[in-house]
Amino acid sequence: MVSGKKLLLVYDVSYPHVEGGGQRRMYEVASRMKAQGYDVDWLCFQTWDGDPSFTDKSGIRYIGLPGYRGLYREDGSRRGREPVEFLMALLRSGFRFKDYDIIWSGQWPMLHLAWWMLFPSVLGRAKLVVDWWEIWGSTWFSYSRKFGLIGFLLEKFLIHRLPKAGTVVFIAPRAYVQARQMNPQGRLALIHNGIDLSAIKSALPDPDWASDIVYLGRLKDHKRVDLLLLALERLNIEHNCRVTACIVGDGPEMAALKEMTASLGLTGQVKFAGAVASNNTVYEILLSSKIFVNPSVKEGGGSITLFEAFACGLPVVAFDCKDGIDPLLVGDEVSGKLVKNVTAAALSEAINGLLVNPGRLEELRNGALSASLRHDWNAIAQDYEVQFNESKPSEP
Repeated sequence: MVSGKKLLLVYDVSYPHVEGGGQRRMYEVASRMKAQGYDVDWLCFQTWDGDPSFTDKSGIRYIGLPGYRGLYREDGSRRGREPVEFLMALLRSGFRFKDYDIIWSGQWPMLHLAWWMLFPSVLGRAKLVVDWWEIWGSTWFSYSRKFGLIGFLLEKFLIHRLPKAGTVVFIAPRAYVQARQMNPQGRLALIHNGIDLSAIKSALPDPDWASDIVYLGRLKDHKRVDLLLLALERLNIEHNCRVTACIVGDGPEMAALKEMTASLGLTGQVKFAGAVASNNTVYEILLSSKIFVNPSVKEGGGSITLFEAFACGLPVVAFDCKDGIDPLLVGDEVSGKLVKNVTAAALSEAINGLLVNPGRLEELRNGALSASLRHDWNAIAQDYEVQFNESKPSEP
């Protein structure tokens, strides 16, 4: 057990106060580091009521910064000013990063990372570890010509500079390989997302949520749940197959998706669970289904929900596209099915192909269960501890 080693998490929002895969990953690992004897603080925007600083039941001390105005616009897109607001909150706080042995930060919202690289003395003796979820590359230009160029250049700068000042951790193989090509000599690591295997194994199916397929995630336009609904309609018409689906999650597309469900005549086939607060309820819903469908075209490569689905014995059907889920994680024909064309027609054929072939579905189910065994949070935390205990690299 490490005694008294000081670990600081720096991320704009914290778990469980704001739901999200990035902050949940950090929380799961940090709570285990606390149990190993680390002193753990989390510096972030204050998104909770009460005192700006408090310690939760796991022993993590949250240090809240003022000025939070939300992450998203009404249409669900990320607020462009939020990265600047977080950087300014850090600057105004006068926070002493030098008091820590390790600083662990998330990739977003990136500007704070540029600050540290331009003024490395701010970090003092601390070893820097940064989680990097996705490399956008040319995708930046699909957002804005002006800000896309800024994001594109900033991303390239940070991927070249950060691995010289610390360690950059990638959550999926595709991004790791891309980064290694961009920076062959940099300190890069691959640590997958994790799951609570013991909690999943103790959960039981809930007949009230029984369905053929399930979707789990935020309801935003790039998640392409609309294509899932259109695929269900095609299954009705072309295969006379009334597939049931459970859609778990909330977001700006909820009202439009419910309206679309009614207009397509799918009301009796589709359940909207909304946001589910309890992880155990999520596991119960997953265990009550047969196939997990992730139609997202922008997923950042990795996904906690993917491994949760695997652990519940669900093969995954996902699109194989540039910014979607990393195909190496899905394991085409091993633990899931990759759909090459981003269309409702291709998605419906993939779903139908599995549902009409119980033997094949069982093979993929076994493959999914096998894949999940490598992703328990305890093992992920051990991988991080290796990175935390490596010496700080010398400045080039």
